Amino acid sequence: MKSKNIYKLLVFFLIITVTAAFVGCKNKSEYENVDLEDKHSAEVVDDKDTIKKDTVDEVKDNRELKLSAEFPEDINPLSSENESYNNIMAIANDGLFKMDKNYVAVEDIAISSEISKDAKTATVTIGDCKFSNGDFVSSYDVIRSYEYIRKSGSKKYRYMTHNIRSIVARDRKTLVVSYDKPEPMYKYTLLFPILKNPSEIDSSAYTKTGSREIKLVTNGKYIVDSFVPRGDMILLKNKAYHKKIKFLNEKIHVKIVPDMKSRMEMIRSLDSSMDIVDKASLSLFQEKPFKIRQFEGDVFQSVVFGNNPVFEKTYVRNSIFKSINIDEIIKIGYANLASKTTLPLHINDEVIKKPRIKKYDYSSVDIDRLKKETSGTMKLNIIVKEDDSEKFRISEIIRDNLRKIGFECDIIKLDEKEYENRLISKNFDLAIVDYRLGEKPEIEYYLKLYAYQDEKLRDIINKLENSDSVEAYVGYSEQVEDLELKEAYYIPLAIKKQIFVTSFISEGSPESIMGNIFLNVNEVK
Repeated sequence: MKSKNIYKLLVFFLIITVTAAFVGCKNKSEYENVDLEDKHSAEVVDDKDTIKKDTVDEVKDNRELKLSAEFPEDINPLSSENESYNNIMAIANDGLFKMDKNYVAVEDIAISSEISKDAKTATVTIGDCKFSNGDFVSSYDVIRSYEYIRKSGSKKYRYMTHNIRSIVARDRKTLVVSYDKPEPMYKYTLLFPILKNPSEIDSSAYTKTGSREIKLVTNGKYIVDSFVPRGDMILLKNKAYHKKIKFLNEKIHVKIVPDMKSRMEMIRSLDSSMDIVDKASLSLFQEKPFKIRQFEGDVFQSVVFGNNPVFEKTYVRNSIFKSINIDEIIKIGYANLASKTTLPLHINDEVIKKPRIKKYDYSSVDIDRLKKETSGTMKLNIIVKEDDSEKFRISEIIRDNLRKIGFECDIIKLDEKEYENRLISKNFDLAIVDYRLGEKPEIEYYLKLYAYQDEKLRDIINKLENSDSVEAYVGYSEQVEDLELKEAYYIPLAIKKQIFVTSFISEGSPESIMGNIFLNVNEVK
């Protein structure tokens, strides 16, 4: 979600006070009496600043870069759903294109590409890139990887390819990609890593090997030198890498651990240089050896409307939208660990040129008109999962906001299965939903899943899906924003931030973007 270059020391005591207080909170009183302004406090650094080198006498300088990942049941990077493992493998595997820090798809293994006038056919030329076994990456490797994704790929990669009709090889270095619908942002559909023989990576055999070493053929900045299940993975820099980049580390040592708790302990013991930390674990790092950075994440949260007939009235939806104080929700509900947005897109998305973020301020509502529009029916329910304390806090704020315009709201806690069933059937009044942002701007997919449907919206969804140029897609996305603020098809809340912790023994400029939290890890020591 979002400049992530880190340049100069900046300590935000106010932010860290709120952030630390957030951990373990179940009500507002738990935000009080927190003092982190002592000499042992960790530094909170935003993504626009670089950290000045600190002298830490008690920490021994360690030049080897160490990371950790949870034990993956599936070691195939194209089908694994294990995020921590996939982040490591993103260092070792390249694709035709990659995301840069501005969420723009740029050439990686590909050296040139073009799209037809109708945006239904892309031609891509591959450069000279070798796998770790010495073989050149070819068009046929791309095709095999694509076919594996369509058959067995993870959710992350399957969604990228859903509009691809076929990929064929013109020759060893040239590919022709055909699409069912126009695909002006075609590069975003070809971000998947290219593997040598993906169907031959046997994860079922891997899980039974115990301490026996596994061999993986890769093509990225680092190659897998050794991989022992439930043990260690050693990455060595790829001396035959196809691009000139700055290397500070000959080796990256990855410890395979059982769970997230173990990953947190690896950072605390300085056996891992960096990782994403959840809010529940944040308090473990409020001490000197750590830096805490906030990066935009990839979870967009919004309030959506269910099947209550009262929502057929645009004024009712719009009144609810206007009554919800989103600034209060970001400050208290998210403890400022979120960014306001109107569309389900990365904040710094350079393709759609966000943020436009039109004004949708908390404002008064004509209650007399609202009562007429609802025929006096002024009671709603908000559904939440029983173990989701964050959404429960946000629901409490929404309930208090709606009470001011005459609505009484019940917050209904549901188990995960019942919650999902209610969402699918629209059997609720209001719900706060998570939408995982993908690399490719795809507003229409969110609208079909969650937005309140009417003829105007269906028309704009169709135009988005059939845009034959980036300019057309951008134009229609602006129309969606205009319609949303007028028709209130959903109520945008925020994109949640990620908390990224590094130790003071690490130097360099790690950056975190969705898809690869270890962007520029080769520049870290």
